[in-house]
Amino acid sequence: MKEFEGKVALVTGGGSGIGRATAVAFAREGAHVVIGNRNVERGEETVSMIRETGGNASFQRTDVMVAADVEALIEHAMKTCKTCGLLDVAFNNAGIEGEVKPTVIDDTEFAAQGIRINAVNPAVIDTEMVDRLADGMNVKKDDLSTFHPIGRLGRIEEVAEAVLWLCSERASFVTGHSMMVDGGFTAR
Repeated sequence: MKEFEGKVALVTGGGSGIGRATAVAFAREGAHVVIGNRNVERGEETVSMIRETGGNASFQRTDVMVAADVEALIEHAMKTCKTCGLLDVAFNNAGIEGEVKPTVIDDTEFAAQGIRINAVNPAVIDTEMVDRLADGMNVKKDDLSTFHPIGRLGRIEEVAEAVLWLCSERASFVTGHSMMVDGGFTAR
């Protein structure tokens, strides 16, 4: 049996980069994947990719900055996946470019309810967003690999595997954790 067989995994920002790789990985492991993304074309592309490999996925246009869109996404997940059960996993991945601000979530509050909240903190990952960052900094993307002692940019699949592990039963005692997937950036 696949690790997420019969489970529902919601992925915001699933139309590209880390979100797309994670959505594909959840589907590979048997999950019904619900994708939320602002760009309709990109979100539907991810659904097609998943379905072409025999996976199950659906899409709902979602701007995570709009509360009504997020509520509609969750309603869509519940309607689409009536036979799958409840929402089992949410990977709140949608990223925006701009000012960095702290996020505070009181995990202690949710852990008692069986809800685990963890964070994955990637460094420079080879994505379209990093392409734009490099252009804005007027540097070659490969030059950004010097930020990592491991000597290269991270791959989206590497981040996806970390997310799947944290969402799996293998990490059932892990909550409130901030996992670095950064090629040694914070350790240097």
